[in-house]
Amino acid sequence: MRFRKAVCGIAAALAVAGSLVVLSPPAGATSDPGAEGQFIALTNGLRAAHGLAPLGVNGTLRAKAEAWAEHMAGVGGISHSNLSDGAPPEWRRLGENVGRGPSVDSIHNALVASPEHYANLTDPGFQSIGVGVVNANGTIYVSEVFMESASQPAPSTPSPRAATPPPGNPQPVPSAPAAGPAPPPVPTSGTVVRVQRHGNHGVWLQGRYLVF
Repeated sequence: MRFRKAVCGIAAALAVAGSLVVLSPPAGATSDPGAEGQFIALTNGLRAAHGLAPLGVNGTLRAKAEAWAEHMAGVGGISHSNLSDGAPPEWRRLGENVGRGPSVDSIHNALVASPEHYANLTDPGFQSIGVGVVNANGTIYVSEVFMESASQPAPSTPSPRAATPPPGNPQPVPSAPAAGPAPPPVPTSGTVVRVQRHGNHGVWLQGRYLVF
């Protein structure tokens, strides 16, 4: 199977290249493992509510996300990393949400309210996550990186098995169940989704999706 790389710049498509440049965070900025765990728990709680498998923490993705959170705190603004930089070699698809705000809950709620970020959080194909959080004097910078492995089987939704009626006892034909909400579409190979928005309570977000 052939795949191709795609990465989005502000106005044009760029080849995946370059190295991860990390600036020192400002004085008083510290990494926050507790907040990282909160973001992961909130994400997996959201996925469980929709019948999706939880995301496992990948150490390589976590290191990438932590380095990028430090970079964003260092420059005082949010931006996307080069998604393939620092990612595990077995990646097939990658997604990234980044945000800045006053609390874990405010940022997560803004991510859920944004269709592009929500699509990353609830993508059934993603299997792994890495989260990095830096608290810079009360402002939280977060990077969430999602991954589907090349060796991972395609996600499937099991069909409910119909009960077998006892012999000699005719059963009425059941009516078709009402259609539930459609899952978010999975971008095709080479498609990038990117958004920046200003949400409530001083939260800034960006989201991006990369297919290889």
